[in-house]
Amino acid sequence: MATRAISATWTYSEKLTFGIYLCHFIFVYISFDLFDIESVNPFLRIIGMTAASFTCAAILTAILRLTPLTRRFIA
Repeated sequence: MATRAISATWTYSEKLTFGIYLCHFIFVYISFDLFDIESVNPFLRIIGMTAASFTCAAILTAILRLTPLTRRFIA
């Protein structure tokens, strides 16, 4: 049963990869400004920037897949 859930999650994430690739640059530039904190370890800043950029791009792509107009371009 758990294997099916993991398989379904991978299948859904595969559908989002092209959209994430197209829009992640926007969120990388935004995260540069948001995570520009000198007191935080640079390694942790990079991890935070990466996670935030990926998550925001995935959420935006999932939302754009819900509308019929943009679904044709992303899917």
